[in-house]
Amino acid sequence: VHNWNVPASLAACGVAVQQPANATCEPGYAGLAYHHLNYAIACKHCNEPLKKNLFPIEGQRQAAAVDPASLADEQALLIYPLGTHDADPEDLIEFLGLTPMPRHSSGFEHRRALVTIEIFQLDRREQLLKSRGRLLRLLFHELVDRENASTDETREKADRGIDALTHDGAPFANCMRSFVRLFQSDRDVARQIAENCLRK
Repeated sequence: VHNWNVPASLAACGVAVQQPANATCEPGYAGLAYHHLNYAIACKHCNEPLKKNLFPIEGQRQAAAVDPASLADEQALLIYPLGTHDADPEDLIEFLGLTPMPRHSSGFEHRRALVTIEIFQLDRREQLLKSRGRLLRLLFHELVDRENASTDETREKADRGIDALTHDGAPFANCMRSFVRLFQSDRDVARQIAENCLRK
Protein backbone atom coordinates (compact mmCIF):
# COMPACT_ATOMS: atom_id res chain seq x y z
CA VAL A 1 0.00 0.00 0.00
CA HIS A 2 1.65 3.22 -1.16
CA ASN A 3 1.44 6.46 0.75
CA TRP A 4 -1.03 8.99 -0.62
CA ASN A 5 -0.18 12.67 -0.64
CA VAL A 6 -3.33 14.41 0.54
CA PRO A 7 -4.04 17.42 -1.72
CA ALA A 8 -3.93 20.76 0.08
CA SER A 9 -7.60 21.41 -0.74
CA LEU A 10 -8.61 18.22 1.11
CA ALA A 11 -6.19 18.78 3.98
CA ALA A 12 -7.90 22.14 4.49
CA CYS A 13 -11.18 20.20 4.89
CA GLY A 14 -9.68 18.05 7.65
CA VAL A 15 -8.61 15.03 5.57
CA ALA A 16 -5.60 13.32 7.14
CA VAL A 17 -4.40 9.78 6.57
CA GLN A 18 -2.53 7.33 8.75
CA GLN A 19 0.70 6.24 7.05
CA PRO A 20 4.38 5.81 7.94
CA ALA A 21 6.43 8.99 7.96
CA ASN A 22 9.71 7.23 7.21
CA ALA A 23 8.62 4.94 4.36
CA THR A 24 6.83 5.29 1.02
CA CYS A 25 4.68 2.21 1.48
CA GLU A 26 3.28 -0.33 3.94
CA PRO A 27 2.71 -4.10 3.67
CA GLY A 28 -0.37 -5.05 1.71
CA TYR A 29 -3.21 -7.26 2.91
CA ALA A 30 -1.77 -10.70 2.08
CA GLY A 31 -4.44 -12.47 4.13
CA LEU A 32 -7.17 -10.97 1.91
CA ALA A 33 -5.57 -11.86 -1.42
CA TYR A 34 -8.19 -14.50 -2.24
CA HIS A 35 -11.11 -13.19 -0.20
CA HIS A 36 -14.15 -12.65 -2.42
CA LEU A 37 -14.74 -9.15 -1.04
CA ASN A 38 -11.27 -8.18 -2.24
CA TYR A 39 -12.54 -8.43 -5.82
CA ALA A 40 -14.78 -5.92 -7.51
CA ILE A 41 -15.28 -5.10 -11.16
CA ALA A 42 -13.70 -1.76 -12.00
CA CYS A 43 -12.89 0.02 -15.21
CA LYS A 44 -9.23 -0.10 -16.19
CA HIS A 45 -8.82 3.66 -15.82
CA CYS A 46 -10.18 3.71 -12.25
CA ASN A 47 -8.17 0.68 -11.20
CA GLU A 48 -4.74 1.24 -12.71
CA PRO A 49 -3.72 4.89 -13.14
CA LEU A 50 -6.02 6.23 -10.40
CA LYS A 51 -6.49 3.86 -7.45
CA LYS A 52 -3.42 1.69 -8.12
CA ASN A 53 -2.31 0.42 -4.71
CA LEU A 54 -3.67 3.33 -2.69
CA PHE A 55 -5.85 2.59 0.32
CA PRO A 56 -5.95 5.65 2.57
CA ILE A 57 -7.28 5.17 6.10
CA GLU A 58 -7.74 7.32 9.18
CA GLY A 59 -7.15 4.54 11.73
CA GLN A 60 -4.34 2.05 12.21
CA ARG A 61 -3.54 -0.31 9.35
CA GLN A 62 -4.31 -3.99 10.10
CA ALA A 63 -2.35 -5.65 7.32
CA ALA A 64 -2.56 -9.10 8.95
CA ALA A 65 -6.36 -9.22 8.69
CA VAL A 66 -7.98 -12.26 7.07
CA ASP A 67 -11.59 -10.96 7.11
CA PRO A 68 -12.64 -7.56 5.70
CA ALA A 69 -15.40 -7.39 8.33
CA SER A 70 -12.71 -6.98 10.98
CA LEU A 71 -11.30 -3.82 9.39
CA ALA A 72 -13.92 -1.28 10.48
CA ASP A 73 -11.49 0.31 12.92
CA GLU A 74 -9.18 1.19 10.03
CA GLN A 75 -11.74 3.80 8.96
CA ALA A 76 -11.21 3.37 5.23
CA LEU A 77 -11.57 6.59 3.28
CA LEU A 78 -12.49 4.89 0.00
CA ILE A 79 -16.10 3.75 -0.29
CA TYR A 80 -16.65 0.06 -1.08
CA PRO A 81 -19.42 0.35 -3.68
CA LEU A 82 -20.94 -3.15 -3.73
CA GLY A 83 -23.39 -4.96 -1.49
CA THR A 84 -24.17 -4.02 2.10
CA HIS A 85 -20.66 -4.32 3.54
CA ASP A 86 -20.18 -0.56 3.55
CA ALA A 87 -22.30 2.57 3.40
CA ASP A 88 -24.37 3.07 0.27
CA PRO A 89 -22.30 5.46 -1.89
CA GLU A 90 -25.48 7.40 -2.60
CA ASP A 91 -25.77 8.17 1.11
CA LEU A 92 -22.32 9.80 0.99
CA ILE A 93 -22.13 11.43 -2.45
CA GLU A 94 -24.75 13.45 -4.33
CA PHE A 95 -24.59 15.60 -7.46
CA LEU A 96 -25.30 19.17 -8.43
CA GLY A 97 -25.75 18.73 -12.14
CA LEU A 98 -22.67 16.82 -13.28
CA THR A 99 -20.59 17.63 -10.21
CA PRO A 100 -20.28 15.14 -7.33
CA MET A 101 -20.13 16.47 -3.78
CA PRO A 102 -20.40 15.13 -0.24
CA ARG A 103 -23.94 14.74 1.11
CA HIS A 104 -22.69 15.39 4.64
CA SER A 105 -21.32 18.82 5.51
CA SER A 106 -18.72 17.52 7.96
CA GLY A 107 -17.39 14.45 9.73
CA PHE A 108 -16.01 11.11 8.58
CA GLU A 109 -18.71 10.62 5.92
CA HIS A 110 -17.82 14.03 4.45
CA ARG A 111 -14.13 13.14 4.30
CA ARG A 112 -14.81 9.73 2.73
CA ALA A 113 -16.80 11.38 -0.04
CA LEU A 114 -14.06 13.93 -0.67
CA VAL A 115 -11.34 11.27 -0.86
CA THR A 116 -13.36 8.97 -3.13
CA ILE A 117 -14.19 11.85 -5.48
CA GLU A 118 -10.54 12.96 -5.53
CA ILE A 119 -8.83 9.61 -6.06
CA PHE A 120 -11.18 8.54 -8.83
CA GLN A 121 -11.35 12.08 -10.28
CA LEU A 122 -15.13 11.86 -10.39
CA ASP A 123 -15.40 15.63 -10.71
CA ARG A 124 -13.04 16.23 -13.64
CA ARG A 125 -12.70 13.25 -15.97
CA GLU A 126 -13.90 14.55 -19.30
CA GLN A 127 -15.42 11.29 -20.50
CA LEU A 128 -17.41 10.90 -17.28
CA LEU A 129 -18.70 14.46 -17.49
CA LYS A 130 -19.72 14.07 -21.14
CA SER A 131 -21.47 10.75 -20.47
CA ARG A 132 -23.35 12.18 -17.49
CA GLY A 133 -24.24 15.25 -19.52
CA ARG A 134 -25.79 13.25 -22.38
CA LEU A 135 -28.02 11.31 -20.01
CA LEU A 136 -28.89 14.37 -17.95
CA ARG A 137 -30.13 16.16 -21.08
CA LEU A 138 -32.34 13.19 -21.92
CA LEU A 139 -33.65 13.11 -18.37
CA PHE A 140 -34.43 16.83 -18.42
CA HIS A 141 -36.55 16.42 -21.56
CA GLU A 142 -38.41 13.46 -20.03
CA LEU A 143 -39.11 15.48 -16.87
CA VAL A 144 -40.40 18.41 -18.92
CA ASP A 145 -42.51 16.06 -21.05
CA ARG A 146 -44.06 14.53 -17.94
CA GLU A 147 -44.77 17.96 -16.49
CA ASN A 148 -46.40 19.16 -19.73
CA ALA A 149 -48.18 15.91 -20.55
CA SER A 150 -51.74 16.45 -21.71
CA THR A 151 -52.68 12.76 -21.85
CA ASP A 152 -52.11 9.72 -19.66
CA GLU A 153 -50.28 8.05 -22.53
CA THR A 154 -47.77 10.91 -22.83
CA ARG A 155 -47.28 10.99 -19.07
CA GLU A 156 -46.72 7.23 -18.90
CA LYS A 157 -44.20 7.40 -21.74
CA ALA A 158 -42.24 10.09 -19.89
CA ASP A 159 -42.42 8.07 -16.67
CA ARG A 160 -40.93 5.06 -18.46
CA GLY A 161 -38.10 7.24 -19.77
CA ILE A 162 -37.42 8.66 -16.30
CA ASP A 163 -37.46 5.19 -14.76
CA ALA A 164 -35.00 3.92 -17.40
CA LEU A 165 -32.56 6.71 -16.52
CA THR A 166 -32.87 6.53 -12.73
CA HIS A 167 -33.28 2.85 -11.78
CA ASP A 168 -30.57 1.18 -9.67
CA GLY A 169 -28.82 -0.47 -12.61
CA ALA A 170 -28.78 2.61 -14.84
CA PRO A 171 -25.48 4.36 -15.61
CA PHE A 172 -24.87 7.33 -13.30
CA ALA A 173 -28.11 6.62 -11.42
CA ASN A 174 -27.04 8.72 -8.43
CA CYS A 175 -26.36 11.72 -10.67
CA MET A 176 -29.71 11.28 -12.43
CA ARG A 177 -31.68 10.88 -9.19
CA SER A 178 -29.97 13.95 -7.77
CA PHE A 179 -31.06 15.86 -10.86
CA VAL A 180 -34.67 14.73 -10.43
CA ARG A 181 -34.64 16.14 -6.90
CA LEU A 182 -33.16 19.40 -8.19
CA PHE A 183 -35.79 19.61 -10.94
CA GLN A 184 -38.50 19.20 -8.32
CA SER A 185 -37.05 21.84 -5.99
CA ASP A 186 -35.56 24.45 -8.35
CA ARG A 187 -36.73 24.23 -11.95
CA ASP A 188 -34.73 27.25 -13.11
CA VAL A 189 -31.40 25.92 -11.87
CA ALA A 190 -32.16 22.50 -13.37
CA ARG A 191 -32.96 24.10 -16.73
CA GLN A 192 -29.73 26.12 -16.65
CA ILE A 193 -27.69 23.01 -15.89
CA ALA A 194 -29.36 21.11 -18.74
CA GLU A 195 -28.67 23.98 -21.13
CA ASN A 196 -25.03 24.09 -20.01
CA CYS A 197 -24.74 20.39 -20.81
CA LEU A 198 -25.59 21.19 -24.42
CA ARG A 199 -22.49 23.38 -24.63
CA LYS A 200 -20.09 20.69 -23.43
